[in-house]
Amino acid sequence: MTYRSYNSYVVKICTALALALPVSALANAIVGTPIDWDANPPTAAWAAQGDPAAATVSENDSGADDFLQISFADISMDPGATWDETASGAASDLFAGTWDTGYWVEFDFWAESVVPASLQIRWADSDAEDGRYWANTITPGGTGWSSLRTDPFSDLASWRTSPFVDAADLLEDLESIDWIGVYIFRDGTDAEVYGVDDMGLMVPEPAEYLMLAAALATALLVVRRQRLGAVSVQVA
Repeated sequence: MTYRSYNSYVVKICTALALALPVSALANAIVGTPIDWDANPPTAAWAAQGDPAAATVSENDSGADDFLQISFADISMDPGATWDETASGAASDLFAGTWDTGYWVEFDFWAESVVPASLQIRWADSDAEDGRYWANTITPGGTGWSSLRTDPFSDLASWRTSPFVDAADLLEDLESIDWIGVYIFRDGTDAEVYGVDDMGLMVPEPAEYLMLAAALATALLVVRRQRLGAVSVQVA
């Protein structure tokens, strides 16, 4: 097989997979019930974890669509204000069953005028040793509203909080996840308001795996036919 013909096979495989991916990306399903602070609010209000709290956490119901509002005070006006905060609630509001490593979290995030220096989704089993929690850093989409997603829980390198945890710790905590929250580290000392809405636990539909498998099978069939054709030409 020549270098050029090998490259053509690779192109065919990549093309088949590329055609399948946009369709399969639409096949993700919600596990449990999403929280939108409107039609499906949490069973108990989300609260700041900091003690004392660095931000005011409340439900914004001033418009047509409620959302979770996280407000930081101007540090120059409030010397006791700190830089970061985690607003959290019961993980069972998203899904009361056993969480799987293939799941991930999707949510809408709003920044009033300055995007945070760091934004994470955090979760934990409150009974874990040494208060262990898991965090995934997400890049905000800019000011205003943006739709964001975490990495799947199976991506241990993206979720680990220290070098002293491993996959066994992750599986153990997923079996009895207690709380989930949004961590914000502000960028600057001015007062700032952030919002969270439409948080859901997601999983790929079985149809997505089937479509990817079908695309790969088609690509491999193309390669096989090309090879058979090349052999026929050589024999002739």
